[in-house]
Amino acid sequence: MGLFIVEGFKPIQELMASSFKVKEIYALREHGIHFSSAIEATRADLERMSALKSAPGVLAVAEIPEYNHEEESYGTSIALDGISDPGNLGTLIRTADWFGFKSIVCSEDTVDTFNPKTVQAAMGSLFRVQVLRCDLLEFLQNQDRPVLGLDMAGDNLYTHEPSNGIYILGKESTGLSEPVRELLSGTLNIPGQGEAESLNVSIAGALLMSELFRSKA
Repeated sequence: MGLFIVEGFKPIQELMASSFKVKEIYALREHGIHFSSAIEATRADLERMSALKSAPGVLAVAEIPEYNHEEESYGTSIALDGISDPGNLGTLIRTADWFGFKSIVCSEDTVDTFNPKTVQAAMGSLFRVQVLRCDLLEFLQNQDRPVLGLDMAGDNLYTHEPSNGIYILGKESTGLSEPVRELLSGTLNIPGQGEAESLNVSIAGALLMSELFRSKA
């Protein structure tokens, strides 16, 4: 069973309220009073353990859970194809939590879910959204739902009639991979009027999830 770290008072509170198994909590004396099981640590200790530029004063070590992608719900789903930036992945997890998505399916080459930068960007949402890592091609091949990818050349998202399908966001620099494209039922585009070349994938994901949520509201 692998381990990962969580830093900061609020994220650790959310960790402890979740089903994740906490192994240890290390804290400065003034922060340790909030966590009865905390091990007192010095600032130097926390700086050595921290993945951040400035250690926040409390750090937890927790077990990485095991999720089974076969348990993924068969409603409307979000999938990620090769997302490489941990901040983007964390933001997408947080956005999914906001709009009520209980899980995200990730390709095996998507950045580590428990990278410290991903954990930090997710801001506690990682403990509520299951991030299911699998062979994305095999997963898609075994679906009987529509599979739609976000792409610059796709149909207008805002005139699309949402379905209980799988909506895929591709890699930041290259978009959807060719093997994934071959399995798509169609593609969707987020229209705009400006001159920017493209949208950041976490922004595109937020707009996509917002529209899917709006259609169900």
